[in-house]
Amino acid sequence: MKQRSLGDPTLMRRILLNEMKRRTKKKQQKKENLKQKIASLTNGKFPKQDAFILDNSPLLSALCTRRAGKSYAAGKKLIKAALENPKSICLYIALTSASANNIMWGAVLKELDEEFKLNAHFNNAKMIMTLENGSEIRLAGADASDKEMEKFLGGKYPLIIIDEAGSFKQDLKTLIEENLEPAVSDYDGQIVMIGTPTRFTNGYFYQVTTDKEKGWSKHKWHTFDNPFMEENFRKKIAQLKERSPDIEQTPMFRRMYMGEWVIDIDELVYKYDPKKNNIAHLPNRHYNYILAVDLGYNDATAYSVIAYSFEDKHCYIARSFKETHQIITKVGQRIKSLDSRYHFTRMVVDNASKQAVEELKQRWALPLIPAEKTQKIDFIELMNADFQMGLIKIVTSDCKEYLEELKKLIKADEDSRDFEHPDYDNHCCDASLYGWRHAYNYLFKEKVLEPPKTAQQEVDEWEQKEVESLQNKPEDEEFNNFTIEEMLA
Repeated sequence: MKQRSLGDPTLMRRILLNEMKRRTKKKQQKKENLKQKIASLTNGKFPKQDAFILDNSPLLSALCTRRAGKSYAAGKKLIKAALENPKSICLYIALTSASANNIMWGAVLKELDEEFKLNAHFNNAKMIMTLENGSEIRLAGADASDKEMEKFLGGKYPLIIIDEAGSFKQDLKTLIEENLEPAVSDYDGQIVMIGTPTRFTNGYFYQVTTDKEKGWSKHKWHTFDNPFMEENFRKKIAQLKERSPDIEQTPMFRRMYMGEWVIDIDELVYKYDPKKNNIAHLPNRHYNYILAVDLGYNDATAYSVIAYSFEDKHCYIARSFKETHQIITKVGQRIKSLDSRYHFTRMVVDNASKQAVEELKQRWALPLIPAEKTQKIDFIELMNADFQMGLIKIVTSDCKEYLEELKKLIKADEDSRDFEHPDYDNHCCDASLYGWRHAYNYLFKEKVLEPPKTAQQEVDEWEQKEVESLQNKPEDEEFNNFTIEEMLA
C-alpha cells in the first residue's frame, strides 16, 4: 500500500478535519456536561426551592423559615449563574464577614462543590470560590470597610444575593436602586434578597415581602416544604409543644417556624391596646387643650393635640400628625392655625434647638414652654400604666400617623445605648409624651351618688330633725314657771 507523506495536501486536510471534529465534539461534550451540571442543581425533589433557583426575574425575594433550605438555594443559584456566565463574578452579601463565612462558605459552597464535582478552587482568606470556567463567587459582609464596599459596588455581576435581609439596618432600598442595579446591568442580571422574618418590620425586606413594594418576584416556603428536613422539623416542633403547649402562639415561633412577620407586644415601647385606647371621637365636654411639638426638618416635625377635662378621668390624644422639611415660618404658621381652632391653654415644644424656639416665640408671639425631656424612660413607663388602665384615649381618625408609630416602635437592641430603636419613627410618640406630661385629668374626682331614700327613711329623718330642733330651742322662763295643774286649768 502506497504511503502518503505529511506533505500530501489531501492527508493534511483529513488530519485537520478530524482534529476539528474532535475539538467540536469535545466542546459539545463540555456544553452537554455543563448543561447537565446546571440541570442537576434543580432535580425536582424540592419544587419550591427549584422554582426560586430557576426564576430569572431582575428583582427576586425569598422569605423562609429556619432550616427551610434557603442557604442551599442561594448557593445553588450562585453556582448556576457562575456556570452560565464564564469569567464572571457573582456576589453574596451577609450582615458580616463572619456570618457570610458561617452561612455560605464551608456549610454550603464547599459541600455543593463536592456534591456536584465542580473541582472549584477555594481561597479561604479572601472567601473567593473559583470555578473551572474562570467564574468567581465572592462572599462579603455589610461590615466591610468603605474602601472594600466601594470596590464591590464598582464591579459588574450577573447575580448579587443579599442574605439575612430582614436584619439589615442599612437602607437597602437606596443600596439596591443606586448601587446594585447598575452593577448587574451589563449582564442584565439579578438582585436577590433572602431571609427569615425578624422583629424588625420597618425595613425594605419587610416592605418587599408584604407586597408594599412593586416589581419584585416573591417566593416563600417553609421547612415543611423541605423534603430533607420535614420529618425532623415536625419532631422538633412536637418537642417544643411538649415543653410549652402554647408556644405556637408566641411571636418567636410564628416568625421562626411559620414564616410570619409578627411584633412581640413586649418589645413595643408603648403598651397601646386598640381595644382599650381607641375611640371614634371626643365625648361632648368642655376641654382644656395642650399643643405639643417635636421639632425636626429631615426628621418630621410632629404635632399632638392633647385634651383633658375636669369632668373626665381620661386624657385624650385628639389629633396627632407630622410634616417633613418644615422651615420655622411653616411651623409658626401651623401652630397659629391650630391655636385658632383649639385655643390652647399650653404650648409645649422640644427645646433641643433653642435658636429655633426663640425665633418662634419672638416672631410669632407664641407662649411656648420647653418640653420636659428628663427621665424619659420613667415617664414612658408611667404613660404605659395609663395606656394599660385605659386612661388614654386616641381619636383614631385624626391620629393615623401616631397609631402607626405606636404599632411599630420597638425597643432598641440590648447592646444599644438607646431605649427606642433608632430605625423607627418616634416623632408623634415624643410629641404626645410631652403633652401628656402636662395634662391634669388625674385631678378629676368622681362624684359618689347615694341611692334614693325609702319613705320610712324620710320619716325617720324628719322626726330626728324635729327632736334636734326642740332640744336646741332656748328655754322660756315664763313658760317654765307654770305648773302642770295651772297649764291644764
